[in-house]
Amino acid sequence: MNIALLDHTVHHRRDTGAGPVTAGLVVAGTLIASGLASRPYSPDPSHPQLFRWYRALEKSPLTPPDAVFGAVWPLLLTALGIGAWRLLRRPPGTARNAALGLAATSVVLIDAYAKLSFGDRNLTAGSIESRLLVGSAAGYVVAASFADRTAAALGVPLLLWSGFGSWLTDDLRARNPRLDSGV
Repeated sequence: MNIALLDHTVHHRRDTGAGPVTAGLVVAGTLIASGLASRPYSPDPSHPQLFRWYRALEKSPLTPPDAVFGAVWPLLLTALGIGAWRLLRRPPGTARNAALGLAATSVVLIDAYAKLSFGDRNLTAGSIESRLLVGSAAGYVVAASFADRTAAALGVPLLLWSGFGSWLTDDLRARNPRLDSGV
């Protein structure tokens, strides 16, 4: 009887997701690493050369104030992180695993965008990369919807903001060819 109980326990553990603390540590670690990776490429006064370049760009009148960008991205990543936490708590499966992979891909693409568009001042590469982010965010929402509808809903703001950001990047590129190192 002990062997059967042990077998059931092992089988049960394989079929469940991560515990709440483990899932939280994975998500928090990922988001902290992302913030540290993208921080050097923030076009703010703490990076004077980058800040001057960003200020020199001709922007669409629809471009939100800088403070909005600073406030929105942490909220979007927190929502995605909560969705990822929920997914990590679910049993492994095709949709769950795909959604987690796409969430991780989206975080990496967000960091890559900062490096390419601002760090390298390559608006052409940023424009291409921003489309990849939109695709990754859309894929996350679709895959997550099969595993956890709340997790999927938490990814919708990232998808919408990334679509808007992609449009803004295309507009920046079109308005500023002389300031685009990718031309």
